Amino acid sequence: MGAAAAAALARQAGPATLRGPVALLGRLSPAWTWFGALSDLVDGGGRTGWRAGATRAVAAGAVLGVPALALATVLPPVGLAGMVAVGAYTAWTTGSWLYDHREAIGRAAGATWSRARSGGARAGRWVQRAGGDAARRARDRARRGLQRLAQTRRLVGAGATRVGTVTGRWALELRRTVGAGLPDPPAGRGGAVPTPSPGGSW
Repeated sequence: MGAAAAAALARQAGPATLRGPVALLGRLSPAWTWFGALSDLVDGGGRTGWRAGATRAVAAGAVLGVPALALATVLPPVGLAGMVAVGAYTAWTTGSWLYDHREAIGRAAGATWSRARSGGARAGRWVQRAGGDAARRARDRARRGLQRLAQTRRLVGAGATRVGTVTGRWALELRRTVGAGLPDPPAGRGGAVPTPSPGGSW
């Protein structure tokens, strides 16, 4: 990271409490890059074969490129060359680190995927159980409602039957009572009960 980029990052950091650490990081970043490149130039980054040679080559470019960044305002071409060299070193070391740790990264990614898949499966089962429970509850409510309706109909039918029976008994008793208070029809000759004539007289 160049000094100009670090200064710009410090200006954009927002609150004053963050500007100090960001500015310090920006000032220390070139030094860290230079010491890391110097170490890789000596031991090839701990690698062997052509990868060690490539690491030493980009590290040599970064060892020269970091001081060149300081000349960016005075000699822009030199600063640009230094930026390219430091960028190449950073990209190479990052890619090499990922390659060296590819198995661990793969295992971590696989474990993360397995956890995410199992979590999704558990969530799906939970949703399925919740939906099944809701459906069963709705079905039980509907069945209980129909049972209550049928019971109400039976109660209403039984009540109507009782009312009809009581009303019929009352009507029969009333007819008997009213009929008992009426005078007997007059007896005719020989004790025969005359029948009313069409004119309405006995």
